[in-house]
Amino acid sequence: MATGIIHYNGVYNLWSTEMDSPLFVSGLTREMVEVYIREKRGTDGLKTLPERFDQAHKTGCDDLYLGHTLDDLIAANRAGPKGTHMEKDEFLKKFFTIEPQFLITKDNQS
Repeated sequence: MATGIIHYNGVYNLWSTEMDSPLFVSGLTREMVEVYIREKRGTDGLKTLPERFDQAHKTGCDDLYLGHTLDDLIAANRAGPKGTHMEKDEFLKKFFTIEPQFLITKDNQS
C-alpha cells in the first residue's frame, strides 16, 4: 500500500492510495510521522523524509509523481462512512486535529 504525507496548518497525516483516505483518525506531529516511517521503512525511509516534508508544505501533499495537491485528494476522498466522500470542512477537522492523548512528549517517550 502506497502512502503519502499530507499537511495542513502544521499538522500531518498519511494518505493511503489504496483507501483514498488518511491512515490515522486524527492528525500527527512531524515527530509522529518520523516514528511511523522509521518503524515501517527503517532508516532508508527516513532518507527521503526531508524532501517529502518540503513538498507536503508546498502543496499539502508529497505526491510528486501524480501532481496531487491536498485539495485534489480531499475532492476524491473516500474517508466517510462505508467509503463515502467526506466534505472538506469535516475532513480537515477530523484528520488534522491532534488528540492530546496522542502527543509525544519527553515524559512519555521510551
